[in-house]
Amino acid sequence: MSNHFTGLSLGPPLGDQRLDLCDLYAFQSPSDKNRTVIILNANPNADALHPDAIYRVNIDTDGDYLTDIAFSYVFSKPQNGRQTFSVFMAKGAESRSAEAVGTKIVSDAEVAFGPKPNIVTSGPYTFFAGSRSDAFFFDFDGIKNLFDTSGKRNFTEPHLGGKSPWTGVDSNTQANVFSTAVELPTSELNPNPEIHVWGRCSVRRDGKLLHVDRAGHPSVSSFFNTDDTKEEYNASEPVKSVSGHRSWQSLQRYAHLRQTGDKYQNWKWLRLLQSAS
Repeated sequence: MSNHFTGLSLGPPLGDQRLDLCDLYAFQSPSDKNRTVIILNANPNADALHPDAIYRVNIDTDGDYLTDIAFSYVFSKPQNGRQTFSVFMAKGAESRSAEAVGTKIVSDAEVAFGPKPNIVTSGPYTFFAGSRSDAFFFDFDGIKNLFDTSGKRNFTEPHLGGKSPWTGVDSNTQANVFSTAVELPTSELNPNPEIHVWGRCSVRRDGKLLHVDRAGHPSVSSFFNTDDTKEEYNASEPVKSVSGHRSWQSLQRYAHLRQTGDKYQNWKWLRLLQSAS
């Protein structure tokens, strides 16, 4: 799940790349079918993360969109090209605290900025934090050709002319990203009836902890929010999005997405998509 351009005017949150959540992955461990891996990527510069921030993986195990398990990663101030990280694990009501609370299951482990990973084990949990290659294909120039991003509209206004916007060039060929990863027994997730997973980045400013980014659906913040609503969405919780979207008062924020007529009527590439389906 890709999550980019979540700050104002397609920038990073608060103008700081260290606070930018980039990707969220959850999948069965390739080495053990009874374990699950959850990876939260941040900071497309792939250098040290913010020492005043909390990077959190939230897991809802009973389908009510409230956190039941939380893994909170916090980082030291980088010094001489090195940084350490600690991990707190919380369950139940405690996991819904905005702070890094619960049991400290990793303490001051070394971040891996080089090619060799530093794998940290704590009981049944395995962790990693450090820079890794950014693996997915991304035609950034094509995206910029496709959308009118003027007027702080982000990616809500596509150009649907006859010429393909895509360049076929991967903007991520040389890109790295900062990854936090946890592998845990799947039995601990215990879905009843299903689980939900999302990422959260919060940073302390002037003594207050601000929620500045949220990752759970592919680039929702960039493709469905203009600058007028983006920060509100990033700071909110999934349970509020689900309940709030049942009312027109909440859905009005997306009124700019409404279109008179068929916007795709004369789009050259629609025929090719229809024939392929």
